This record gives sequence, structure tokens and C-alpha cells, in this order.
Amino acid sequence: MKFNLNFFKKSPSVESRKILFNRIKTGIQVFFDGSRFNIPEAGLPSLASLGITDLKMLSMSHSAITIEITLQRPGLLIGKGGMTLDRLRSYLSIMEDGKSIYVEVEESQIWKLER
Repeated sequence: MKFNLNFFKKSPSVESRKILFNRIKTGIQVFFDGSRFNIPEAGLPSLASLGITDLKMLSMSHSAITIEITLQRPGLLIGKGGMTLDRLRSYLSIMEDGKSIYVEVEESQIWKLER
């Protein structure tokens, strides 16, 4: 008789997903706008200028987190040669104890034309 050991692995609870998602949202805000204890790097756009319309956590495992950011001006988040996006990923990775952070960038479709 064979047993499926993956069945017994504990998946993250809904409450732990909410806590992690709130930490990531706060981390993004601190990265771009700073806080009382953290001054943002020079040359970064402000969070308001990005025009973020939606933020979703697509998947979460013990070693990786995938988030999707929908915004009006994706070029500002990506930056020249992807530099700003890479710095955001490394900042969030340090904040989350070395977990791999994957960021998917979507452009918001507020003026969607139907044919």
C-alpha cells in the first residue's frame, strides 16, 4: 500500500496568507515612499505616480511568492533595463527572509475598446 505524503503537508492557512499579503503591500509602500525610519532611494518614482490599480498574490509556497501588480504606468515600475523592478524584488526578498519573489506586471485596461 502506497501513501501520498503530499496530502499530509500543511498548506498555508488563509490567515497566514492575509498577514503575508499585508506585509508585502506595506513593503511596496515603504520601498517607494519611505517611512519614518526608512528614506527611499533617490530616483524612484512615488507610489502615487505609478497608478497601481490592483495587487494580487497569485501563489505562495515555503520558498517563493508570486505577486501580480496591475498599474497604469508599468514603465515606471520596470525602470531602465528592469533596474527598479529588480531592486523591488530584492528588497521584498530581504524583508521576507530570503524567499524568492516573482513579480508579474500588468497594464490596467481602463480604456478598453470593444470591437
